This record gives sequence, C-alpha cells and structure tokens, in this order.
Amino acid sequence: MSYRSLHISLLMLLLILDICMINLSGMAAFWLRCRTALFEEARVQVVDLTGDNRPVWGIRKSGQYREARTVSGDRKAEEWAPFSSGVLTDGIESQGVELPAEGQWDVEIDLGTVCVVDRVEWAVSGEISGEVELDLIDPVTGDSQPLSKAKYEPHTGRLVVALGQQKAQRLQARFVALDPVRVAEFRVFGYDPALPRILARPVSEVPRRPYEYLLVLWNAAALLALLYCGAYRITRSLELLDDFCIVMKSVAFAAVGVVVILFLHRGYQEVTYLGFEYSRVVVILGAVFSTMLLTGNRAVVDAAHRHFLKRGYGIRKVLIVGAGPPGQRIVDRLRTHYWLAYDPAGFVDDNSQLHGKYIQGLPVLGGTERLREFAVMVGTDEVIVALPNSSHKAVRDIVGRCHSEHLKFRILPDLFEVMSSQVQVGALDGVPVLDLDDHYLGQWDRFLKRGMDVTGALMGLILLSPLFASLTALIKLTSRGPIFFVQGRVGENGKTFPFYKFRTMDVVSEEEARREREASYKELIQSNQSGGKIVNRNRVTWIGAFMRRFSLDELPQVFNVIRGEMSLVGPRPPIPYEVASYNTWHMERFKGKPGITGLWQVSGRAELPFEEMVKLDIYYLKTWSLWLDFKIMLKTIPTVLSGRGAQ
Repeated sequence: MSYRSLHISLLMLLLILDICMINLSGMAAFWLRCRTALFEEARVQVVDLTGDNRPVWGIRKSGQYREARTVSGDRKAEEWAPFSSGVLTDGIESQGVELPAEGQWDVEIDLGTVCVVDRVEWAVSGEISGEVELDLIDPVTGDSQPLSKAKYEPHTGRLVVALGQQKAQRLQARFVALDPVRVAEFRVFGYDPALPRILARPVSEVPRRPYEYLLVLWNAAALLALLYCGAYRITRSLELLDDFCIVMKSVAFAAVGVVVILFLHRGYQEVTYLGFEYSRVVVILGAVFSTMLLTGNRAVVDAAHRHFLKRGYGIRKVLIVGAGPPGQRIVDRLRTHYWLAYDPAGFVDDNSQLHGKYIQGLPVLGGTERLREFAVMVGTDEVIVALPNSSHKAVRDIVGRCHSEHLKFRILPDLFEVMSSQVQVGALDGVPVLDLDDHYLGQWDRFLKRGMDVTGALMGLILLSPLFASLTALIKLTSRGPIFFVQGRVGENGKTFPFYKFRTMDVVSEEEARREREASYKELIQSNQSGGKIVNRNRVTWIGAFMRRFSLDELPQVFNVIRGEMSLVGPRPPIPYEVASYNTWHMERFKGKPGITGLWQVSGRAELPFEEMVKLDIYYLKTWSLWLDFKIMLKTIPTVLSGRGAQ
C-alpha cells in the first residue's frame, strides 16, 4: 500500500467518523436540553409501578410482594415474590385468589424504594360488599399508618384506593369478603421521585423543526472549521494532545460562527415559530460533545495509522544528504516521529573517508555526484539535505542536481544553530536581509504564566498534603537529618536561590558533597554525555530511592513556585559550580524562570545529552505558550509514573 493511498483511505475514514459524531453530538445536545428535564421543571408522569420495566430505574425489578389467605381461621402465607418473576401476572392475574364468604386476603407490597403512590387498584369479580383497608408501613420501624379505604367501580370491576400522591415504600392491604369473590390482580400507580431529571420529560415541549435546521448548520460549520484548522492534512502528528488542540480550536470556531448566524437569524425565527428562540445551551453542549467525540475519532484513526506504519505500510524511503551531526539528528527524529512515514535508507556524503561505513545502522553509500544512482538503488525519489549552515555552496550544488535529476528534495538547516533567534526577513536599501530578533517571554506572557503557576502550586499543595505528611514521616523515621534538602541553584538572570527537595541521601558535610559532584559535572558538560544527575548510590536511603524513582523528592519545589523563584514549567535549574563550566550560549537558559518540569524532563531526562537539554530549554523559552505548558504538564504524568530517565 502506497503512502498516498494509505493516508487518503484513513482521511476518508476520519471524515465519515467526524460526520457521524458531529450529528450525534448535535442530537444528544438537543435531547438533553429540550427532551429531558435536566435544565427545567420535570413533568410528573404517573405510571404503573408494578409494570415499570425501564432498564435502570424501573420499579418492577426491585419490587416484591407476598400474600396470605385466611379461610375459616386457617391462615396460609406465601414467601416474598418479585414483581419481575411473573408470579404476579401469571398467577394472580390468570387464576386469581378465590375467597369464600368471611374469607380474608392480605397482601404486603414492597416497592424497593420510596415512591410517590397515587393509587392502588385490584381487579375483582363478584358482588363486592366488603372493604379493602390499606396501611402505609414504615420501612424502618414497621409501624403502620391507616390510609383511605377502597372504592368499588362497577363499570371497570376494580377496587381503587386513592392515596393522593403520598410517599411510601411498603404498603399492606387487607381484603375481607362478606360474599364469595375472586381477586385477580393488583396494580400500584405512582412515580419515583428519585428518578434523575435527565430521564424525565420537561413540562414545556420545544418544536423540533428549527433544531433540524440547526443540526445542518452545525455540520457545515464544524466540518469547515476542521478543514481550516488542518485536521485533514495527510501528514499530521499522531499525538492525542495535538489532535485535541486542533479539535478544540475547530469546535470553538464553529460554535462562534453558529451563534453569530443564529443571532442574525433571530428575527425571522421569532416570527416563523411565534416567539421561538434557540437555546444557547444546545450550542454549548454540542460543542462539548463534539470536542470529546471528534478527539475520540482521531484516537481511533491514529491507532489504525500506527498499526499500518509499524508494519511497513505507507512508508517512503528517503536518502539523507550529509552524514554529520545534522543528518544524524534528522535520522533520530524520523525514527522517533514515525507518523512522518519516512524510512531513512542511507547517507550520501562527499567525505570519502565515510564511504562504506555505517552510521546509526545506515550505510554511507557514496558522494553526491551519484545521488540519482543511489536513489534508484534504494527505491526512492526523495532526498533530505541536512548539511551544516556553513556548507552553502554544497547545498546549492545539491539543489541544482536534484532539479536536473527530477528528485524531490527538502532542505533542513541545522536548526539548533539558529534556534536561539527568531529569523525575520527585512530589507536594507532594497536588499533582503535576515533580522535575528532575540525574543523571550514578554510582560503579558509572564503575567499569564505567573497566574497559572500560583494557582497550580496552591492547588497541588492542598491536594498533595496527605502525601507530603506521609513522606515527611518516612524520611524522619528511616534516617537521621533534616526533612528537606536545601541547595543553592541558579535561576532567572543568573540569580541564586534556595532550592527545596525532600532529602533522599544520608547526610555528609557540604564540602564533601561539593567535591563529589563538582568534578563529575565538569566532566559531564565537557564530554557532552547524558545530562543527568551525578549520584553517589551508596548514600541513597531506601525511601530516597523510591522518591527518586517517581520524582517525589521534587514536590517541595512548589514552595519555590509560590515564592516566585521557580515556575511549574521551565528549564532545569543548574547548580552554581555546574554553571562555571558553561559556554557562552548555554547562558541563554537563564532568560526565564526554572521549572519543576520542562521539555527536558518529558523528552528523555537523564537519557539526553547535556547539549540537547540546553537546546530544549532555549527552544521552550523562545516558543512559550500556555498550551505548550499544558502539554508538558500532561506529558509529565506518564513520564514520572514510568520512571524513565529518573536517577
């Protein structure tokens, strides 16, 4: 299956699912608002409770009864029988209870829940000269309260006890026959006051036709908004959070558009339907349901997409021009972001010393003069040029060769060499120039971020207070020393602040700990190895190892957030003697507040090289948004629970 046919098939499936779910969300919103009493007064509907067969709230399933007959002083009592057993209809209704003169029939009815009972009826045959006495039984104490007596209706052949809608759970009736009579059945009429309003009918009825027009409008608006926001691109991320963001944006556009159209259409609608006005709640509910269902669609299609890609369907071979660090990073990303559907087939590089060697499991096939030959050999017509920014002439030559040999090409500059600047095209006396604007968090961005930090830290402190107390007790009971480990860290603009963590190691002198870590950090930075912590495992306590495994030792940093020294999301705060080994460009990490979590933590933590960690921190500061913070915090949860990269 080719790349294009696979993706078009999946997009068609997604479009069909979207149309179904948009209609379903619209109909569900209309039903909740206009066909249930969820948002207004419920209509009281008296029904036969003994025949109430509703799936969840039906009384017939929970109701039961038992009877006793007394003839000539001989009393015969039956066991409890449920309404749903069929005994009530198959036994009493078909055969009835035949009582001779002076006979007595007692029946006790348990509805299973407190109901509002309107009346109780018995079907009888024969001349009625006796009475029916009905008592209300307190289900807790067993005390009885006499109620009204039966009234015989000759034209229906029924004895009716009208209760006037009294609350009751258990009823006890006694029928005394002065003449021979047959009692065929009984019925209890009323309603369950505990019935959820969502299952009850509203008092007022709403015309359906206007909402049918609204459903058509909602379909058109939602589909156009999804198309506008890029929800049907052939190549898109398979991350659920990215899908959710696109869906939320699309539904918001659609909802605003529908509300505006309804406002402009309001006058015509009021005249046509005599004062009718659309409920804005329907639009709100439709937007909420659509967001959930459309995101669910994408989760299903993404799962199918992953299934095909991981089995090699719809994958495009591609050659990487440049076997240096930029090309190697491109290979890493193409393998990680498999939804791009690229399978690197090999490197092409003009460095003859690399020819025939394998880099990251891929062969270096040869020089760029044989580019077309290598493309045919691996079965592709696509090339990714990943050369350093200094190789301007080489890039120009390769582009010309791709044009002449009809190869599709993509040029990926060494992104991390220029990512510390926002590149804008300007002009100098008519000559195009690149304007590198170092823009970090602005004042308004800082205000929004600070508000989110304070709110999130206070909520976290309240919700996690039991966990705080438990960890505090365990630390104190298992080792000697303070509960918190306080260490100087470098924050925004290079200022040092006290950094709080739960203590996870046995206590040693500060000088000894400093010497233990200083040399290791210097070696770490200079060798560009993984950017993790340097830990003396021999000093870690058992509860400390557990806290480190799930990053619970980081929880006290909420106090740093409240104090304004840190943020919930941001770069990792370094230690002062770590900063002493920084290069000049590493210092850009201090253009924002450090965070409890960040891109580094959710991208591999200690598994990433130090240089990569710094680049991720700078990238975060340059591209900050509330949505990016929200995504990072959500991704932090599975990262922490998995313990991946923790030390």
